[in-house]
Amino acid sequence: RLYRLYMETLLDRVRASMRGLVPATEYDKVYNDECVLSFDSPFSPGGLYVSLRTYLGFGAQHVQAASMRSGETLYVHLQKRRTLRPKSDAPDAAPTKMALGVEGGFSVDGPQYDESTEAALVLMPSGERVPLPCQELPEFVSTCCQAIVTHVGAMQ
Repeated sequence: RLYRLYMETLLDRVRASMRGLVPATEYDKVYNDECVLSFDSPFSPGGLYVSLRTYLGFGAQHVQAASMRSGETLYVHLQKRRTLRPKSDAPDAAPTKMALGVEGGFSVDGPQYDESTEAALVLMPSGERVPLPCQELPEFVSTCCQAIVTHVGAMQ
C-alpha cells in the first residue's frame, strides 16, 4: 500500500514534467553514448543520464549541476555492462598465415563479450528512479524514453 502511494505521487510528478517532451527521431542528435562534459559513457561506473528534453548526456558527477542550471527534471539513466563470454574448450590452432578470418589465419569470431543494458527514468534533483519498462508510466513518456535508449547516438 505504501509503495502504491509512493508510485502515484512519483507518477504525478512525471506527468507534471512531461510538457514539451518530443520523442527523438533519427534526425535528432541524441548524446546517449558519451557525456557532453566529460568522457563518461554508459559503461562508466555511474552510467550516463540523458535529458528527455534536450537529448544531452551527462555523467553521474555532472547531472545534478546540469539539472539545476537548465531546470530539466526528467532524465533517462543508461547503465551498460560487458561480461566476458566463456571460451570454447576446443584448442585454437596456431595461425600459419598472416591473415584475418581465413583458414590458417587469425580467427575473428565476433564479439567476445555479452552486453547488457539497464535503463531507468530519473527525476531530478531528487534522483528518484523508475525502472524501464514500466507499465504505470504514461505511454508518451515511455515512448520518449524508448527513443533515447534505442537511438544510434550523436557520435556515430
